[in-house]
Amino acid sequence: MPSGRRSALVFGLVLAVALVTGLAWMSGRHQSGTGKTAGAGDDQGPGGSGDLLITGVTVTDALNDSSQVEAQAEATWSGDEFPGIYSCAFIARDQNGQEVGRYEDIVASLSPPGSFPVKVDASSPASSVEGTCGDRLDTGTPYRYDFSNVRVSSVNQLPGGAPNDEVASVGYDANWAGGGQAGAVRCHVDVLDEGGTVVGSKDFNLFLLTGSGSGLTANVEVHSVPASAELNCSPFAG
Repeated sequence: MPSGRRSALVFGLVLAVALVTGLAWMSGRHQSGTGKTAGAGDDQGPGGSGDLLITGVTVTDALNDSSQVEAQAEATWSGDEFPGIYSCAFIARDQNGQEVGRYEDIVASLSPPGSFPVKVDASSPASSVEGTCGDRLDTGTPYRYDFSNVRVSSVNQLPGGAPNDEVASVGYDANWAGGGQAGAVRCHVDVLDEGGTVVGSKDFNLFLLTGSGSGLTANVEVHSVPASAELNCSPFAG
């Protein structure tokens, strides 16, 4: 059967990039700075007994112009704790129940339920699509990213804000330390002035599909001139 084309499944987080809520800002001066680095410790990942389930898959286009079945799926947790990262298969079937296409991808959802689109290459129109997931993949220990090059890379004026209302762009590099499939972590970044006082902070979720990334950024509103940044993360638990 034809294999499905890979697409980014985004529901609760952005695969392969840091999930950082972006803030619009006007261009302004550049501010360099140094930063401290911190990983998430040697804790294991979320240990809930639940699983990631794919439910309510609805076909939205039986066969589009690109010979793909388009569907909308929903990811749910069977427990109360984040179940981790999975590889899931999506199988398209015709009205007789025969398989006409199959697609596999890495799936993660930071909040149940999470709705996302699916496209499956198919040989003929499909009337249904089902999704099943295997075992959890992010089981390495330590469950953390190692961070380096944490710094304030730029500072920009916040639109409509007072003279001291600005956005500091905190840059950093990250590398998964646990081996195997990288997991998801919850991060806290503090921006400090030259005297070491916190002038802005932010929480965000991070998941890097490939396990490493450079030149990543978190945008933080600040109320004074920033000089450095500190980044600390722990396993995401929901």
